[in-house]
Amino acid sequence: MRSTPNAIALALLACIAAHPAACLDVSRAPDPAAVRGLLDGDWAAACGQLRSALVAAYSAEACQSDAFAGWLDVQRWLDLIARNEFDEVARLASRHLRWQPSERRVVVFPTGAAPAAGPLEPIPSSSLQQLVRDPRFAQTALPAFVPQGFAPADQPVGRRIPRPRLEELLADPALGREFFQALRDEDFPPSAIEILARARDSGPGLFAEYLRLAVAIAIVYDQPPPPNWPHHQVRPDAVPRVRRPPFEIFGFWLQCQQLGRLYLDIRSLEVEQIKHIVDAPVRESEFLWAQAQIDLPRYRFAEAFDLVRYDHGRIKGGQFMWPGGDYSLRSIFASGGICTDQAYFAMVAGKARGLPTLFFSGQGPDGGHAWFGFMKRDDAWVLDCGRERNRGEPVGTALEPQTWLPITDHDLRFLASGFRDKPAYRSSRRHMAVARLFSQAGDRARQVVALRNAIAACPQNAEAWDAVTALLQSPADNAALREHAEAAVAQFATETDIRVRYQQILAQIARQSGQREESDRITESIIRENRGDRSDLSAKAAWQPIKQLLDARDTRGAFAAYRDTLARLAKTGGGNLYFQVVVPFALALRDRGEANSAEEAVLLARKALRPKPMSPLDTHMAQLQKQLREPKP
Repeated sequence: MRSTPNAIALALLACIAAHPAACLDVSRAPDPAAVRGLLDGDWAAACGQLRSALVAAYSAEACQSDAFAGWLDVQRWLDLIARNEFDEVARLASRHLRWQPSERRVVVFPTGAAPAAGPLEPIPSSSLQQLVRDPRFAQTALPAFVPQGFAPADQPVGRRIPRPRLEELLADPALGREFFQALRDEDFPPSAIEILARARDSGPGLFAEYLRLAVAIAIVYDQPPPPNWPHHQVRPDAVPRVRRPPFEIFGFWLQCQQLGRLYLDIRSLEVEQIKHIVDAPVRESEFLWAQAQIDLPRYRFAEAFDLVRYDHGRIKGGQFMWPGGDYSLRSIFASGGICTDQAYFAMVAGKARGLPTLFFSGQGPDGGHAWFGFMKRDDAWVLDCGRERNRGEPVGTALEPQTWLPITDHDLRFLASGFRDKPAYRSSRRHMAVARLFSQAGDRARQVVALRNAIAACPQNAEAWDAVTALLQSPADNAALREHAEAAVAQFATETDIRVRYQQILAQIARQSGQREESDRITESIIRENRGDRSDLSAKAAWQPIKQLLDARDTRGAFAAYRDTLARLAKTGGGNLYFQVVVPFALALRDRGEANSAEEAVLLARKALRPKPMSPLDTHMAQLQKQLREPKP
């Protein structure tokens, strides 16, 4: 008897329900019926079975197929929604919590603060699992790194999303493509998925039209912005912080676009660009004020920095903190301010107009300075607006809004070079996703193959290089790691931050292998090549041999190396040399009970750096000298 189409469909659904992935042909694009069948069963089991189908079908060519990519995204959705919420909180907590044995207490690092090195220890996974389930944890530590109001439950992540909405998310290939292109290990999927689901409540049509906006908001607001945002020179309670949930933030920017208040069509931008528009966690009234009051055209928006009158009196009085009680744009515009206030004002005003912007700070010859950058043309950033007031800053540092960790202007230029918009990068990211599947299956050899394919598909993908590095470091394979690092140095010859990172790996391998002269040669090369435009990297490299001598209890040798570093880097080092070498060296001596030597170190630095009176660097040096004279707490 000939089967009818309905009978075939029912048989297929029955097969999927019994064996969710076994019947799937990953060479054909996912269809809604198949997705529903996967959601009807055990999510974790379906995830594992689909993983088996994908790794069996994997090849270098497969990752170029839209059908394979679609199933890979479905597998990643299943992986996320099947995870236990407490497990995800524990995974995130591992980045923010440390154990302090001396005081027998847990130290919490909020978003934007990387755990400090020193006597702090990572907390074992088993202890974290117990900790995150303690009701006291939810009241004390949890709000430091998850959104306000998020209450984890002992259930799969997907259970907090209504079933119809979950089906729509998993069956949307465009959403899967954009979301997994943007998602990083540092993100918190329970919040991100909930934000996407709530944003979809605006209606399928609007959500599809503004899909990248929704993804950008999901990966920015899946964790709370740092408590000291936007900078440390204003009290947090003075900043008019947003009080609305993220899905309402989505609605606000959608409305701004529809009313024609933005210079750019937010629908045409990439997620990586949009997240630099929506990342200012301020009230809507701030953006509305800027839209009404700031009328600079896009090509002249660098002038927004100078719209705030510079307050010379504050600098002469050494008053670097914002003196007012209200840090609104209106107040800054009316009162005037110093460089931090000018940069903040211009940054938020640009976002209000739909321009991707960043707040930068850096160390110049006389200490800290702040400026801003914005995307003047598509993928063309101007990153030195206001910087000319204090020439000599070799690098600016901003907050990357997805992780709230530092990113340099050099990093941003590299990431904005356009390679991430190309099919080759998407293919590379798919290879990396399959490499993770091989890792979960315990197949290290094929994991390496997939990561090598990721590099071959898009050599500019530094994340793929870093993934291979991590694999070769645990367990250590110094011969393969050396070859890999040398190739990375060649590949990223013009990308200073990445090149130096791999040069430092080569120096470490040489030292571990007993090749101290080779290690010193590489370190010297880093210092020499970067002491002009990148004194931050030179100073960081120069500190390592000094620290090694201190660790070896060779104080005399460390002091000699310190003197030599001052002589070589004082001319260009400025605040970078001071904060990365002088301060840690002086404090290390103080901690060893050598207070006189510590004071001598600062006096030598003052003589070498010659800070201008009342400059930020001069002020900080005076504070450090005072700190060294006081008894250690």
